[in-house]
Amino acid sequence: MKKRILSFALVLLSALVLVGCKDKTTTAHVHVDENKDCLCDSCGETMDTHKPNPANGCICDTCGFDFHKDYSYLIAHVHNSVCDVCGKSFAKTEVNYNYVDSATCQHRDLDGNCVCDLCFVGMGHKFNEQNVCSVCGLHKRLEGNYTYNTSFSTSPTNWNPHTYRTADDGDVFDYLQTGLYGFYFDGSKEGYEMWPEMASAYPEDVTVAVKAMEGRGSLIPADATEKYAYKIRLNKNAKWEDGTPIKAVDWVDSYKLLMDPELKNYRAADQTSGDVVIANCKDYLYQGDYELSQNYGNENFEVADLTKNEAGQYVTPDGRLVYIAVKYKIAWCNGNALAAYVNAYGDQLFNMEHWNDLVALADAKDGVAPLNDETLGYLADVISTKAWGESEANVPCYLILRKEYAANYSFENVGLWVDPTDEYAFYMVLSKPASGFYFLYGLGWGLVKTDAYIAGMSVDEITGVKTTNYNTTLATTHSYGPYVLSEYQLDKAVDFARNPNWYGYSDSRYDCMFQTSAIVQEKVTESATRKEMFLKGELITYGLQAADYSEFGNSEYLYTSPGTTLFFMILAANEEVLTNIQTAGVNKTIICNADFRHAMSLAFNKSEFSKAISPARTPAYSVIGAYDIWNPNTGERYRETEIAKKAIVEFFGYVQQENGKYKITGSDKEYTLDEANEAINGYSPAVAKELFTKAYNDWKKEGKISDTDRVEIQYASSESSDFITKMLGELNRQLARTLEGTPLEGRVSFVESAPLGDDWSESLRSSESQTCLAGWKGGMLNPFGSMLYYLDVDHQPYAGQYWHTEAVNMTLTLPVGENGADVEITTTLNKWALMLTGDPQQVGEVTYNFGFEQVADDVRLTILAEMEKVILGTDYYIPFMQDASGFLLSKKVNYVLPRTDFNAVLGRGGITYMTYNYDDAAWAAYVASQEGGHIAY
Repeated sequence: MKKRILSFALVLLSALVLVGCKDKTTTAHVHVDENKDCLCDSCGETMDTHKPNPANGCICDTCGFDFHKDYSYLIAHVHNSVCDVCGKSFAKTEVNYNYVDSATCQHRDLDGNCVCDLCFVGMGHKFNEQNVCSVCGLHKRLEGNYTYNTSFSTSPTNWNPHTYRTADDGDVFDYLQTGLYGFYFDGSKEGYEMWPEMASAYPEDVTVAVKAMEGRGSLIPADATEKYAYKIRLNKNAKWEDGTPIKAVDWVDSYKLLMDPELKNYRAADQTSGDVVIANCKDYLYQGDYELSQNYGNENFEVADLTKNEAGQYVTPDGRLVYIAVKYKIAWCNGNALAAYVNAYGDQLFNMEHWNDLVALADAKDGVAPLNDETLGYLADVISTKAWGESEANVPCYLILRKEYAANYSFENVGLWVDPTDEYAFYMVLSKPASGFYFLYGLGWGLVKTDAYIAGMSVDEITGVKTTNYNTTLATTHSYGPYVLSEYQLDKAVDFARNPNWYGYSDSRYDCMFQTSAIVQEKVTESATRKEMFLKGELITYGLQAADYSEFGNSEYLYTSPGTTLFFMILAANEEVLTNIQTAGVNKTIICNADFRHAMSLAFNKSEFSKAISPARTPAYSVIGAYDIWNPNTGERYRETEIAKKAIVEFFGYVQQENGKYKITGSDKEYTLDEANEAINGYSPAVAKELFTKAYNDWKKEGKISDTDRVEIQYASSESSDFITKMLGELNRQLARTLEGTPLEGRVSFVESAPLGDDWSESLRSSESQTCLAGWKGGMLNPFGSMLYYLDVDHQPYAGQYWHTEAVNMTLTLPVGENGADVEITTTLNKWALMLTGDPQQVGEVTYNFGFEQVADDVRLTILAEMEKVILGTDYYIPFMQDASGFLLSKKVNYVLPRTDFNAVLGRGGITYMTYNYDDAAWAAYVASQEGGHIAY
């Protein structure tokens, strides 16, 4: 097979040499070295000399052309994600994503599926008598009643893609929507492809064309020629469930509603940073508002760089107002406010003569005072003491810059609009360059049926906040995906039926998918009830509990699947809030003590905990998961890189020796890097005891805890279940064990909150609840982007109200100077996170961008590793458990992959590729025929 493909490629290229030339002689084909291309100087056709040299990794010896980077050449010599010329393995996502017109595409299927390798149009299946396709090996979708029965423990309440907050809500609209681009198995089923879905083709880079458009060209940097503007052509067969066609205006208006400044949609912040950001979207979202940034570590303006406006307030050269951080937390004060030090030490360290005058001028909201000549003098006097060790020269370290967003900002200025010549296409201009995999992966926003969305709007009479009831009930839900919501009863049932107007059911690409005709979900909170229902044939899967492994551990229907979510224990430590909510005899604030939090990180045996909760799960010691892929082209996991391994062993106290081995301080045992990684367990009860004791004594000395106070750590629970009860029981058991012999013995416990529903996450952010085991879902293919959820203010990190990442600096030395010279860079964690996702940021006089394809991979990995160490060091996010599932699969169904196989992106294919051994009637008869109506597994 490989020889056939390779010879076809060579024949094709040779044929181009012999036709089209005016004199039809090979002597006329002269390669012009000066142009560094492989085109005939006479007729312009591709030269035969332009062919890959496998010794060079498929780089043309003549002109340096990389065959792996151009899809038109790549398809000629690739089979099952392996290059036939040089043997390199890679996913199709490594190639350029350029627009291909399906009408003129030379359709090819070279890797064993029934989808064109070039434009991803369906090729048509060839089914045998057993309804199995001889090309792709998949089973034909059979018509009939095939119901997927499952359960949930927490009822979804809001599946509006603009406002949802939990995975339970997100799971609902997953059935109701299809992305612009989506993941599907390649022919080998070992890799994946990204197919156009709601789009009809890959994006077309139109940067140059848009630059020439009047009124639009200014959105793109003057020197940009690619990766800033794209045209997206849409699938003309896509419709809403009621048959209404979905056009470009629906996508554009949906985005406008998502970013509506009056709605303040929860998911709007996802669009303002990350790999794909539409130009001027932030100006539209925050119109009439402002944001603050620190001068120190960022712009580093001196007072001499500033001018004064008519009111006498200092402004930056670009017009931003300048303030003094009085009560505002800043990096210069180690993440604290100047007021915290002055209030604590007074005239022991500071000149107090004008301090109250300065405080009186600070606003109540932000705690900043305008910088003018008067306040400049006040600040200089306060800090210019021998004890504090500063002078007027240090004033710039306390300055805050305020950016104002213009009011009444028109959406016409945002880089998204309908193609005026094609109602099924839209243009988008980005605020920073994006391309390839990360562009497609980050592209898209919540498509909504705009008339229904607007009809459901209302304004709260008390708060004045505008909201919509869109996708919160059966009547307000609208689908454009494979299924429609057919029943919704809060705390009872969430059911789905096939969407007769989904384009996929008449698209040959999907002829072997979505056999499931209905999905029936009912609320079941007890695992014993779920087990009984599964054995009676009423559920498709049953997640094993620890006690079940002795009964089902050897079952041929037992599946073990790695999970992509890493669960960490959040410790919410807003001392002001905790002081206000604690009651007599019950202490809350000790969680704000850094030693107490670090003791918590060492107090639990995570391996023991994981086995007790779910034996399929494994312990975790980092905030980036074991399965997160840093390079989607190769599938390499971040945790497998040497940079990631070194970072984590260094964090846990291993020191590299001159011989390259690692040692823990105080031990003579040497480890290789891999051995050190394996040895980490994050459990040290002896050290935890010392830290608990120190934290208690320090807190008692400061009068913040008494000899009899209990410490209650409230666990934020969306809804009670036996799983939550079991987990809290194990946490309390292990914590009590570690606290034995300390002053806190028998005095610290986890308690469950009242059911909080969707508000559980807000309860954590505010510190009303102090802990929860939680994790980010969906970041497996972009651990770089996941840093935004820890460090970017706009993404509302859980610790954002007390760990001000816009005020905490990190310094790294990176080879990003001229000719690869090392450069020491100091800036805030917030800016590091933005730069890592391709958002250019100015640090001093230099603008840096560490996004995809902007710098060497090792630079990006180094930044990511150092960020992870900083996050771990706060103990606000304590890694606990890597998700995984051990479950029984019903005899009613089959996955497309066997038990022993698992695809890093698509798992075993899920409900998309699931086939059925029985329709509903036959399954009921089979169950009835079993002894006692129970199925043996």
